[in-house]
Amino acid sequence: QSRLSFHKTHQDMTLTKLQGDVAVNRRIYNTFLRQNQGVEIEEMLTRQDASNRFQILDPPRKPLEPMNAGARMIMFGTLAAALFCGGAGVQLREFMDKSIRSMAEATEYLGLPVIGVIPYLGLEAVNSPRNRLFILIAAGTLILFAALALLYLKFGPIR
Repeated sequence: QSRLSFHKTHQDMTLTKLQGDVAVNRRIYNTFLRQNQGVEIEEMLTRQDASNRFQILDPPRKPLEPMNAGARMIMFGTLAAALFCGGAGVQLREFMDKSIRSMAEATEYLGLPVIGVIPYLGLEAVNSPRNRLFILIAAGTLILFAALALLYLKFGPIR
C-alpha cells in the first residue's frame, strides 16, 4: 500500500508539474500571439499610409517617338572628352620629348663645350613616335566629331 501511495503521490507531482508547464507555455503562446497581431496591425498601417501618400495621376504610356533628352549631354560629354584627350596628348608629347633644344641645354646635359650645331630643317621621319602619337590624337578627335555628326543626323538639332 505504501508503494501504491508513493506511486500516486509521484503521479500527482508529475501532473502538477505538467499543469504548471502548460500554464507557462500558454502564457508564452499568448504573448507571442499578441506580438504577432501587433506586427500585423503595424504592417497594415504602413501599407495604408504608403497607399494614401502616393497617388497615380497619369498612367504610364509608351511614347510615340523616341525622346531626345540626352543628346545635349552626349554632345557636351563628347566635346569635353575630345578636349581632354587633345590636351592630354599634347602634355604627354611634351613630357616624352627628350630632345636637346639649345646650346645651353647641351652644355649642361653633356658637360662638354658645344663645337657645332646642326640646324633644324623641319624634316622628320613619318613613322617617328611623336608623329604616331599626333596621328592617334588626331584620329581620336576625328572619331569623336564623327560621333557628334551621327548624333546630329539621328536626333536632329539640339533644342
